[in-house]
Amino acid sequence: MAVHLVRVTVLRIMLLAVLATDVAVHTASAQTEAGSAVVESSKIEFVIPPGEESLLAQILGRGAEPAVGCTFTNGAAESALVHATYACAGGEVVVDLRHPDTAPADAVRTAKFALVVSRGTAPAGFMDALVARIRAHEGQFEWKEVGGPSDVSATSTRLRAVPIAIGVVVLAVLVWAVRRARRRPPAG
Repeated sequence: MAVHLVRVTVLRIMLLAVLATDVAVHTASAQTEAGSAVVESSKIEFVIPPGEESLLAQILGRGAEPAVGCTFTNGAAESALVHATYACAGGEVVVDLRHPDTAPADAVRTAKFALVVSRGTAPAGFMDALVARIRAHEGQFEWKEVGGPSDVSATSTRLRAVPIAIGVVVLAVLVWAVRRARRRPPAG
C-alpha cells in the first residue's frame, strides 16, 4: 500500500511538473514574442557622447572665419540633437544636426550628420559652406549607439531559464519522495 501511495505521489508530481513546464514554456514563448515586438518597434538611438561639446563647436565653426556672412554664436547639445545658432546679416539662423539615420528626408546630409534649418532663413550659399566645413572636420566625431536588440538579451536568457528551474525543483521533489519512501518501514 505504501509503495502504491509513493508511486501515485510520484506520478502526480511528474504530471504537475509536465504541466508547470508546459505553462512556463508557453508563458516564456509569449513573453519572448512580446519582447521581440518591442525590439522591432524600438530603434537604435544615436546620442552625442559626453565631453564632445568643444569638438562639435569646432566642427560648427567656433572661432572660424564667417561662412557667407554668418558667424557661429552658440551650440546646444541635447542627447541626439545639436542646435547650432548663427548670426547672419538677415537675422539669426538655427541649424539642427542629428544622426543621418534619424533625419527627415529633406535634410542635407554628410557622412555623420544631417542638417535642417529649424529657425530663420539661411542666406544663399550658407548651407553649402557649412556642409563643406562639417565634412572637413566630422571624421573626429563618433555617435554613441544606445538601445536595440542587445538591451533585451538578458530578458531572453532569463526566459530560457524558466523551464530549467522548474525541472530542478521537480527533480528535488522526486528525490525527496523516493528517500522518504525508502525510510518508511513496510506496512503490516
